[in-house]
Amino acid sequence: MTSVKLTKRRQLLQLCMLLAAATPGFGQCRPVRGQVIKAGDLAPVDPLLALLPSETFVAFAPTPGVRRVLTARETDLVARSSGMAFANVGSRPDEICFEVPVTAIDEAGIRAAMLSSLPVGAQLDITELPKELAPDGEIRFPLSGLEPPRPGLAQVWRGYVEYAGSRRSVLTARVRVTTEVQSIVTLVDLPASEPIPASALRILSNETSNPADFTRTPVDLVIEHYAGRAPGIRIHAGSAVQLSQLSEPPLVRQGDVVRIEVRSGPARLVFSGIAQQSGRRDALSLFRNPDSGKLFRARVQSPSLATVVVKGAGETGSREFEGL
Repeated sequence: MTSVKLTKRRQLLQLCMLLAAATPGFGQCRPVRGQVIKAGDLAPVDPLLALLPSETFVAFAPTPGVRRVLTARETDLVARSSGMAFANVGSRPDEICFEVPVTAIDEAGIRAAMLSSLPVGAQLDITELPKELAPDGEIRFPLSGLEPPRPGLAQVWRGYVEYAGSRRSVLTARVRVTTEVQSIVTLVDLPASEPIPASALRILSNETSNPADFTRTPVDLVIEHYAGRAPGIRIHAGSAVQLSQLSEPPLVRQGDVVRIEVRSGPARLVFSGIAQQSGRRDALSLFRNPDSGKLFRARVQSPSLATVVVKGAGETGSREFEGL
């Protein structure tokens, strides 16, 4: 059974609402549920504006918890700007009050919205419901609003009620969330820039409350997608390995002796070159001819082969090789 802690502030707000409904002359604002107040909203209490088209704009609606009071002067200006000739329509109110109806949101609606954002099977304990009163609308608690856990404290989860089209009324709750996720973990220290052997990795399950772990996709759980890649920094044994930490390792490393193949039309020239830097597949990397001492760039094709294409005199484009 979930234990829900209602704060004193929330209880007082609910009590004030009950008193307002029971007290004559208090809380008699007219409800407005759209983004604007229209002539049709005033028609039941203002006989002059009842003569206007019901969709005539009068004012923007207030935000939840705020009252919008329209004076007779303001409504007169609306009528005048609409070309309304003043007629004897009887008595009119000196002012008309509008507010967005709000109420406390029950736990069931909040729980359903939260569970829709969490992974299937996640454990949810709502330790504190939102203090805010909110208008009627769609309750949403996106995963982006869930803060990471802090030791000994419930997590803050910020959501909102979407109402009147695209308007939002903020909600803040406190929760404890746990779910089981699988992680790729290294069994040994992984040096930076070294390809990872598949034997160094395992898939392990663990409980987590960190929302960053909730969105892990299935591709992240395949060891073959990690093996052969190289970490940008050293990763210690027992640590989780993120795919974003890895990159394709270089095929050629500084000091490697590689077969260089120079191509110029049908002609071929083959010799050995010494890599002066690391290079990945299809990258132009710097090599040195050990016989002439000249430096040149060749395109890495494999750990043992790099190629140079010499363009003919009549061809356009930059040359990738200039002499041996």
